[in-house]
Amino acid sequence: MFHVVFEGPDGSGKTTQAQLYAKKMRKLGWKVIELHQPGSTAVGQALRKVAKGEYGVPVKQAQFYITVAEHCEFLEYLCMLYKKYKKNKKVCIVQDRHSAVSGWAYQVCGNNTDRDEWLSIYSRLSTQYADVTPNCIFIMLPQNFDTIIRRMKSRGTKRDHYEQTNFLKLVYAGYSSYNELENVIPSRIVTYRFHDSASIASIESDLWTEIEYCRELL
Repeated sequence: MFHVVFEGPDGSGKTTQAQLYAKKMRKLGWKVIELHQPGSTAVGQALRKVAKGEYGVPVKQAQFYITVAEHCEFLEYLCMLYKKYKKNKKVCIVQDRHSAVSGWAYQVCGNNTDRDEWLSIYSRLSTQYADVTPNCIFIMLPQNFDTIIRRMKSRGTKRDHYEQTNFLKLVYAGYSSYNELENVIPSRIVTYRFHDSASIASIESDLWTEIEYCRELL
């Protein structure tokens, strides 16, 4: 079994590439488990509604701790999957987002919450759930900031402060500074940078090569 995470700002193409990768693996006969963070647990589903503004916009500190609670529940769920499938070599977990990174970008950098507290909490969780990450490949999909804004507008994204350019600039800077999370996220990180004119198919092909190379190192 192995585990691949696709991460990056909204509009970076992570969800599209995660879905394409999962589809290809299924065609090759793998059992694919697709996870979304937040979204794959009860707390995660509630957090998605909070992020979309369905309950209004809670105070920043509340958002901070809701995100932490979601990550705790998600890690427990991930542990269950690892125990169930660890001996099965034809199982692949494909994850869209990792809250240790997206939370850093949106909550710490975007909302300007306490970074020291965030790093302390997530470092403890990373140590506590160390068995969950050894077979994880982490794909970062950063994009040109102007391209991200253009894609979000083309999709009709309207999420209160989430579409404010200044907020998104802080989020984008947060993704660019993920090296500060070395004690929080898996060590096998591939930062894939591509030209704005690159096609979805060419990115998919390049990522396939990168992931296969990483799998050989596991």
